[in-house]
Amino acid sequence: MGGNKWRSLKPATPRERQIRCIKGRLEGNLCVCKKGWKRNRRSAYVFECIEPPKPEIKCSKGKIVRGKCVCPKGWTRRTVATNVFRCLKPAQRIKCSKGKVVRGKCVCPKGWTRKRAGANAWRCVEPVQRIKCSKGKVVRGKCVCPKGWTRKRAGANAWRCVKPPTQRIKCSNGKVVGGKCVCPRGWTRKTVAANVFRCVKPQTLRCSGGKVVGSKCVCPAGKRARRVTSRFYRCIKK
Repeated sequence: MGGNKWRSLKPATPRERQIRCIKGRLEGNLCVCKKGWKRNRRSAYVFECIEPPKPEIKCSKGKIVRGKCVCPKGWTRRTVATNVFRCLKPAQRIKCSKGKVVRGKCVCPKGWTRKRAGANAWRCVEPVQRIKCSKGKVVRGKCVCPKGWTRKRAGANAWRCVKPPTQRIKCSNGKVVGGKCVCPRGWTRKTVAANVFRCVKPQTLRCSGGKVVGSKCVCPAGKRARRVTSRFYRCIKK
């Protein structure tokens, strides 16, 4: 006798002919069970084949019907482990602007931000880098300098606005004030060349035969002032 087999080498006796094999089959005086079934002795001449216990089946998001995992219509059944199944929802088409769809998800590049652009639609937004703009203004992610100024790079995402060099002004007989040539009161400023000026002293008014009153030549009665030059007048008879 060994294992699940019981065999007699001698011819069957009347008692041995009384052997019964429940849920199995007799081969001579041997009770043979189905593969995987276990033979159990109930009495001296009675054997029973016992079906092995059915393993417990797990069916995530589905139902167990007649020992099988049945998923909802359109869903996919995936084996997770032995007798463990999971029903997967049908994958919907996902749009992922400037990114990649990985396992049904929109994955953006490192550091980028994912923003919803609609139903099953996403958009990857590039991170806004902080920009430094010395003596200027940041407009739409750019350093904008005042009119006439020059923009120079001062480092990574750093800029500096440089004021144009002030041109040297020459002011003969006057003073340079606030980048301008200012002449003494009553004097006239004349342009000699680019950024070169000269302050001209006003000439004294002369009045031959009369008097200078204010800035006019006043002649005696019966005479009138006749202009000789821009600053010289002569009184003559009317």
